Amino acid sequence: MHINFLEIMDRAINTGEKMEARDFDMKVYSETSRLIEKYNIKFDKENVVNMDKDMADRLFNAGREFYLNMGTYTMETKRVIKVSEDELDYLLNQLPEKLVIGRGKDTRVMRHRNVGDKTLPSVQGGVIGGKATEDMMGSLYQSIAQETLVDSFYFDPPHIIEKRDVTFGTPLEIYSAKAATAKIREAVRKVGREGMHILGGSGSGIADVACCNEEGIRKSDGICAHTTSELKTDYDSLNKIMHTIQYGCFRQVWWAPVIGAFAGGAEGSAVAAVGGLFHGVVVGQAHLGATYLDLQVTPYYNAGATDRMSLWILSTAGQAIVQNSKAILQGTITTTAGPGTKMMLYEIAASTIVQAVSGYNLFGVRIHKPTKDNHGTGLESRWMAEVSRAAVKLDLDQSNKIVNKLFEKYEDKIGKGPEGYSFDELYDVEMVKPKDSYVKIYNEVKEELTKMGLEFE
Repeated sequence: MHINFLEIMDRAINTGEKMEARDFDMKVYSETSRLIEKYNIKFDKENVVNMDKDMADRLFNAGREFYLNMGTYTMETKRVIKVSEDELDYLLNQLPEKLVIGRGKDTRVMRHRNVGDKTLPSVQGGVIGGKATEDMMGSLYQSIAQETLVDSFYFDPPHIIEKRDVTFGTPLEIYSAKAATAKIREAVRKVGREGMHILGGSGSGIADVACCNEEGIRKSDGICAHTTSELKTDYDSLNKIMHTIQYGCFRQVWWAPVIGAFAGGAEGSAVAAVGGLFHGVVVGQAHLGATYLDLQVTPYYNAGATDRMSLWILSTAGQAIVQNSKAILQGTITTTAGPGTKMMLYEIAASTIVQAVSGYNLFGVRIHKPTKDNHGTGLESRWMAEVSRAAVKLDLDQSNKIVNKLFEKYEDKIGKGPEGYSFDELYDVEMVKPKDSYVKIYNEVKEELTKMGLEFE
């Protein structure tokens, strides 16, 4: 049964069931608790790469039931967007299996990938939340755009513009976003990739919309539409989705179950992770053929998302989604250590391997708690791409064994790893070239992973 975005908006604004946010959150807890038992979902800390296909299928059914019972909560109206089974199945059946992003010679294809898929994942680079500054932004993102294995990249605008703090939803945010987009356009032109797909990540819808034009975010580019955990949306996100439908650009709809919050621990968060897919399909209107879907996980405790629990959720929920739908799924790499450190490269490798063999495409690198400005470089995006190309040659068991070897390198340091260095400490900024000291660390870690069994090109 067809359902369009106007009908979704009507349910969000006018006709959906009224509910207090606290009641919705408590229902998340009771539903995930019930569904864990019903579908026998169990966390396996020794096998963070899921080996149990049947459990992934059960998890998909649990997530589907979870969303049908929960729906999406609209924060301004306190109304719940709900859909019928027929409506949900219609949208799932209409999902495209590939998207063409970018333009001209820089066109790339992003595809649905399955478990153990030998097809190379699409690699969307970027420094997520890396606090790029106005003066350094062009060089920082040029360092990503020039990496030939990176298909596209994400950027977010500076948090300070002309010595003024940027506040969400204000004219200053629009000014900052437009200035940032101009620098991004210059960066891709400098490296000869003028048609490269870029993904804008302004905080507010009004800032993203202001950047949508031929000199900024083109119709071959995209913007992010966020989800608030668990299964909540707001007018700002809905405005972004409506704009992308009308303007004709891409949208990335992302969701991030919070481990240890209302969905509970590993198993409940896995149910919520799969439930988020249906939110992305229904509210994000992914069937319209301009949407890719991004699953993140966010530990409530002091960690990034490279511990056993987070990686198991990413693997098992990702497998559940790609085995049972045509969704074009992305996963975000979130580390605790910072750039220029071996630990960060170990963490990126572990998460990349888990996701590459579990059916994901790859999206950006995010430090759980950035501690300084310009906290990222292009070399982390290159690493993600190189590891993913080696990972697709592995089977699930081989992948799991390598990830367990990587845990020996960093697991005891999660939550207290090194903060790393800023872009200008790791790169020659004028030449936009990594310094020899960072290249040395990079090559040493690459050699270590080669000995573990990864076959790099």
